[in-house]
Amino acid sequence: AVLRNLFSIDLPVARFARNVPWESRDRFLERLKRPEAVPLSGQVTIHNDPRETQSVPDSTQEPVVPRLVHFDTNSATFEISCPGPNGFLFYGDAYHPGWKVAIDGESCPLVRANYAFKGVFVPQGRHVVRFYFLPIPFILALGAFYLAHAAAAILTLTWGIEWMKARRRSA
Repeated sequence: AVLRNLFSIDLPVARFARNVPWESRDRFLERLKRPEAVPLSGQVTIHNDPRETQSVPDSTQEPVVPRLVHFDTNSATFEISCPGPNGFLFYGDAYHPGWKVAIDGESCPLVRANYAFKGVFVPQGRHVVRFYFLPIPFILALGAFYLAHAAAAILTLTWGIEWMKARRRSA
């Protein structure tokens, strides 16, 4: 899957990257302000805490193309075959803390890449990588909403039963 951006350059929705350096968000934004900066050159930079990241050795130069298997509003699933010990799957969709990622069904850390996007480190071999949106505050609010309605229904039912008993006693 490829997107056409404002610069009329075809950009893949997802791509495999090697040699992924860490850079602070502020430094990345400063670099983009310079006229010689080419933000769409294909380089991927990660912005999580450097202690949380892994180094990605430049193993082979085999071209690796992630295949989009499924896409909907709240998830995207890719198949990828990583030739080296580690690789990085860049997903060109907006980063938000509510996004999660799983490789072969196992949850793993989501990495902020190129300031506004997301990605994940991928181990060697064939894998299914699923990005999915699971905003915890929304889920908690939804749970509180249903709990409040259930409590209101129980209180209304209890009050109704007591009212009916009182009415029978007085009749």
